[in-house]
Amino acid sequence: MCITGMGVVCSAGTNCEEFYESVVHGTASFSLIGRPHLAHFRATHAGLIREFDGQEFAANPRVRFLDRFVHLAAAAAREAMTGAGIAPAALSRAMGLVFATCSGPMQTIERRYGRVLAGDASLTKEELFANRYYSGAKALSHLFGISGPSATVVTACSASTAAIGFAADLIRLGIIDVALAGGSDTFSETTLAGFDGLKATCEGTCAPFSKPVGLNLGEGAAFCVLESLTHARARGAIIHAEVLGFGLSNDAYHCTAPDPSGTGQSLAMERALYDAGTSPSSICYVNAHGTGTEANDKAETKAIRKVFGDHALVLPMSSTKSIIGHCLGAAGALETVASILCLSKGYVPPTAHFSERRDGCALDYVPDAGRRADFDGPLLKNNFAFGGNNASIVVKVKPDPAFAPPERGAGEPVVITGIGIMSPAGVGAQRLCEAVSFAKDLSCDAAIAGGAGPRAARVPDFDMAALDRRIDIRNMDRSSILATASTRLALAQAFGADRTAGRGDVGLFLNLSAGPSWAESEHICSLLRADFRINQVAAFPYVVPNSVAGNVCKALRLTGHNTTLSFGPGAGLMGLGFATIAIRSGHARALVSLSVDELSEHFLTDMLEAGLASPAGVPLAEGACAMMLETESNAAARGAAVLGTVCSTAYSTDTADVIRPNEGADSLAATMRSALDLAGISAEDIGLVCLSEANSRETDALRAASGLREARIIDVQPKLGCAEATIPLFSLSYALLNSSLVPSFGKKYILVVFGSPHGVNCVTVIHKGNVKD
Repeated sequence: MCITGMGVVCSAGTNCEEFYESVVHGTASFSLIGRPHLAHFRATHAGLIREFDGQEFAANPRVRFLDRFVHLAAAAAREAMTGAGIAPAALSRAMGLVFATCSGPMQTIERRYGRVLAGDASLTKEELFANRYYSGAKALSHLFGISGPSATVVTACSASTAAIGFAADLIRLGIIDVALAGGSDTFSETTLAGFDGLKATCEGTCAPFSKPVGLNLGEGAAFCVLESLTHARARGAIIHAEVLGFGLSNDAYHCTAPDPSGTGQSLAMERALYDAGTSPSSICYVNAHGTGTEANDKAETKAIRKVFGDHALVLPMSSTKSIIGHCLGAAGALETVASILCLSKGYVPPTAHFSERRDGCALDYVPDAGRRADFDGPLLKNNFAFGGNNASIVVKVKPDPAFAPPERGAGEPVVITGIGIMSPAGVGAQRLCEAVSFAKDLSCDAAIAGGAGPRAARVPDFDMAALDRRIDIRNMDRSSILATASTRLALAQAFGADRTAGRGDVGLFLNLSAGPSWAESEHICSLLRADFRINQVAAFPYVVPNSVAGNVCKALRLTGHNTTLSFGPGAGLMGLGFATIAIRSGHARALVSLSVDELSEHFLTDMLEAGLASPAGVPLAEGACAMMLETESNAAARGAAVLGTVCSTAYSTDTADVIRPNEGADSLAATMRSALDLAGISAEDIGLVCLSEANSRETDALRAASGLREARIIDVQPKLGCAEATIPLFSLSYALLNSSLVPSFGKKYILVVFGSPHGVNCVTVIHKGNVKD
């Protein structure tokens, strides 16, 4: 996939030209933090943006209520699309967006907690939206008219590297022609406090792989425009680089520390090289994660030695964080752009402030200033994160004009072989089916601070040891417990109860709406109450949404293709499509697609204040649903029973408003038609339709599709409650597992429709059982 446009905003420059000059000369862009209430911190410097030429976004009435991370992202995205000469509106749904962030709207979230502690818990719908990680993706879709698929990667510091890879996959499979991919994060005082409390920060300015030890935080945004080679050549676009492949893994080791053996990191690199179809010896340069901390630098060096062998001794490797600091979720995109800019002009980017090699770091780290070089081979970019998430991509900076990438095909069919459910009805799919079939009120009055809360449907207490006594839940939050239990159930159904542990080749896609909030509340409130005196940091590692996936992977020892995505409501269904894309792209033979919702006190309070405590007239609900996905051949080789076949998924994003969907159901109806076309069937072939009958856009779209009048509607929400991310998967599970639901005329295709309240639409076609049967 070609990169035809790039844009950056960070402390080293607010456009690509300024950024290149700073990076190639090794000119660090750190400044004193200079905030009196933070003066007791070990950290004194950060890569802060002092001049920002995108202030019009902060003043734009359509997006000014949103967090600064959105405004930075908009400025970088505009430069990328202007440079590429792309007009998203003209591309319609042929252009998509993959956004990435670590801390998301953290400045807005901090202000929210400050108000709550001061006695003001009021919250509007607009303010609630601004507190969500997915707000950036919807805002950019609205601002620039990007109406194809939209997703937000929230794997902390590896997020934007993964985002570029996901965008490449969407184009590779022909789902879209063009994608905007990148990330954004702003400087957060509570995030700095967390790193400082972990003693991960540096006194002064950082020197990765050298001395002093520690990191500096930064802030910024970077985006790339990716296109298929055919599309780029047809319009005469300038091709800056090509994304050849990417790889993901999970350490399954620790919430913050990397596996000291470097095993998880080396897996990501090896998978990226395999996906790119290239050998370790062909790599000419590595842009390292290189945070500057003792554990990270040593583990990465060890992983490089493991992957590259003796070639590592002559392979230049440097850290751009020595110049701009650790920009968290934006780091991968910023550092990829830095590598492309420098290598395209014949320089290897340097590691600034390098004085002497640290113990365990004995490679060529390109000290101080860019080194002249003229490479033909590709580069490797690494980023690693809390929660054990590792990401690597392979990029060719000087592509051959005559190069034609090999055709990969659409991949083999993807089937569902296991379903694990934790719902208000209890543990397992059978309890869900019974609750839906036999009407029973599963909700109760939820207690929140200051009085009675709204009606809510919670998952009943259960004993994890009854599922697997080897799983240790003592340090898990509720979201992680529910997610682990549902994943364990799905693996047990797919592989057998005695063969679920140690499935290291199995991947995991966690798909979230709001995400967990206990750690966020505990960490931020403790700091605000104590005037930023750090009393404990136990909650900080779990502030990032991907901490849930990290806990699941550690508990079940899953090290395969791994990510956490935030889509907003309906995330479970939307993520199921992305997980299917990953398998069809060859990144995994098997992975679990998972969603989870938790009714924390903070979540309930926010929904109550925003007037959303009873969406569609039903109580809020929590729960988790995990679906085991495999290639058809992988399932057949094991003799696994096939519950369903994923035939197609279609996406669209409404762009008329930041928060709300477009008027009417036209866009959702068009998405439905696309899903049917991609599956190669007509509306008359559909036997069951999963949707919410209280959602007028979904029912109107259904009425607009002729041929669906005989299909039976499945809506489990009135029985189970509204679990934001998970409810469409609950409906799909009921449709797949209840044998009595297929009408007598034998139509086995299921249509799952979801139109989110923010205008992000997804429609999936599933065949009940194996499509060949």
